[in-house]
Amino acid sequence: MKRRESGICWPYRYLSLANRAVFACYLLHQTLLIVAALWLTPYALGGWLEAGLVLLITVLGSIGFVWIFWQLPWCSALVGLKTGYVFTERQRTMGYALVLLLVSPLAMTLLL
Repeated sequence: MKRRESGICWPYRYLSLANRAVFACYLLHQTLLIVAALWLTPYALGGWLEAGLVLLITVLGSIGFVWIFWQLPWCSALVGLKTGYVFTERQRTMGYALVLLLVSPLAMTLLL
């Protein structure tokens, strides 16, 4: 069992991995949940089956997308994963411009 300087015991070796992935899963699961629910609703599968499938799609989709984003370090910042990838000044500027472009319509709708 490893002990950190703060005195907290870390008995599980995958705890730091889960700690890094939790924010990305939080961001992704919201979209996957809505998409799965909207996709399954027309089939009228019944409450328990539909809820189970939505849960399954959400969990597996979140895990899958986090794994994909970890394999693409230049893309990891989109879901809040920390990587060792160093972005150039041009890449950072393009990222800020893209965020501004994507967020502006929502901001205008909320403000007006």
